Amino acid sequence: MLGDRRFALSCPVFLAASAVVLTLADRSAWGTTYTPTNVGALIGGATTSTPTALNASDQVVGYYYTTASGGSASSPFVYTPGTGGTTGTVVTVPGTYTSYTSEATGINDAGLVVGFNETSLTAFTYNVSNGAFNSIPSGSGNYQIELAGVNASGIAVGSLRDTTTYQPSAIAYNTVTNTITNVGAGFSGESVASNGYSYSINNSGVIAATGGCTARLVIIARP
Repeated sequence: MLGDRRFALSCPVFLAASAVVLTLADRSAWGTTYTPTNVGALIGGATTSTPTALNASDQVVGYYYTTASGGSASSPFVYTPGTGGTTGTVVTVPGTYTSYTSEATGINDAGLVVGFNETSLTAFTYNVSNGAFNSIPSGSGNYQIELAGVNASGIAVGSLRDTTTYQPSAIAYNTVTNTITNVGAGFSGESVASNGYSYSINNSGVIAATGGCTARLVIIARP
């Protein structure tokens, strides 16, 4: 699960819910009419779908459930809007397993997608432009890696969780050098290193994270 954000999405939905993208019909005027695109309807067999992020090109990522999965496994998707009034297309991120719980959680303006596979304890990157998929193992031991977002430099953030103690560590992952950095290392007081999660990163490399064992603290980590 993606930090604490999944809890906000756990309300029951009795109708077939779908991810919907809203765009301003007239971008020069605020408060006018939005034009909805039912992205979920473009995913064959999807019963529910949830968006998690979008970029400056209006590409949307998220995850969906299907009848075939029995509602127990999700698959990650990427929506790319069409041109000239066309609806656009949705693709399932390749290289992940539909029998597992997989989510696409972030996308930067270059079309680099990040996400994770909860069952296999791995994260992934996917390049929309060239279709390159990369599975990111969590390393030795009982650890699960999750990625929540990525910036223009290809630095992703998320957590590395001990599946024995369920203690997460806030991390940054460099998709270029394939290196993981513990964001909480050297932090005094409540430890982000032992109980933290990196939620977001901007293009300057500043990370917003949480941490703390006795109290949940908002941490801003600067490079």
